[in-house]
Amino acid sequence: MPTQTNPEASDEGVTQDAGKRLTMVRGTCPRCGRPVPARATGRPATWCSQVCRRSAYEERRAAANGAVAVQVVDRVNTVEHDLTECMRRIAASSAACRRVLHALTQLARDGALASDPKWDSTVTALRGLNDAMYAPTRTQLRRW
Repeated sequence: MPTQTNPEASDEGVTQDAGKRLTMVRGTCPRCGRPVPARATGRPATWCSQVCRRSAYEERRAAANGAVAVQVVDRVNTVEHDLTECMRRIAASSAACRRVLHALTQLARDGALASDPKWDSTVTALRGLNDAMYAPTRTQLRRW
């Protein structure tokens, strides 16, 4: 079934399929969409807070009496993937590339790229991209 983002949800981890059943990404509260704190032992937490847990209970109780409609939420396990998969997806999307470049531009404006040594290889790669984009080609040099 096709999946679409739920417009009522505050988090992008909530999706709704054509069958009107909501699914949540593991680690998000099914009521508000905020991250659920992880526990060291025991069963994984479902709710982000006591407020959400109590509110969900009241909503289910009211729905049982016919007062409010409640949608059933299934948990979805996320699958880890290699960093090269992220890179492949970003390279295939002009919008994703634009977002990465905007984020790097903001880091450069904030001074993070110049001040933190972990960004040295990234700055070198950006210089290579700049040279590839704006360096004159051999054909252009022959015309001079």
